[in-house]
Amino acid sequence: MMKALAILAPALLLAVLGPLPAAPPEALSNAGFEADADQNGVPDGWSRYVSSFGHADLALDRQVKSEGQAALRVQIGEKTRCAVSQLFSVAQPGTYTFSCRVRMPSPATTVTQLQIEWFQTVDWPRRIRLVASAAPSAALEDAADWTEVAATGSKPAAADLALVAIIVGNGQTPP
Repeated sequence: MMKALAILAPALLLAVLGPLPAAPPEALSNAGFEADADQNGVPDGWSRYVSSFGHADLALDRQVKSEGQAALRVQIGEKTRCAVSQLFSVAQPGTYTFSCRVRMPSPATTVTQLQIEWFQTVDWPRRIRLVASAAPSAALEDAADWTEVAATGSKPAAADLALVAIIVGNGQTPP
């Protein structure tokens, strides 16, 4: 039984962990969640992780959206945490901000957060090394209207990859 619902719409996501390409992508792929060629619910270029013993259904929603063509609807079961993420190359030093808009119809029982992790390529695609984790965004717990969630992090000198994860969890599995 589904206990929680969050609808995600990309806003300024700058930032693919599934089948890895020959080289990491150099830009965010499918930033607007518009494409899902295999119709598996996971937007093309994105990957998903669901906590052990958890359950999550993902689907593109072309009716309920903040802007653009679609939003990503994430429904999770009890004691579930679901992350939708993308890994990409980042060469330029500096501070990066990633954001998305979130809407949680009442009663909101989910928490949504953005997380940035920085990696160094050791032997692509077999090995990458975690360099640093940026502070996650504030946890959004209630959003009847579209609300922006953002995380900011400075790229460490050793990092050449960034992973951006949108994490949705219920009250028993805080992000």
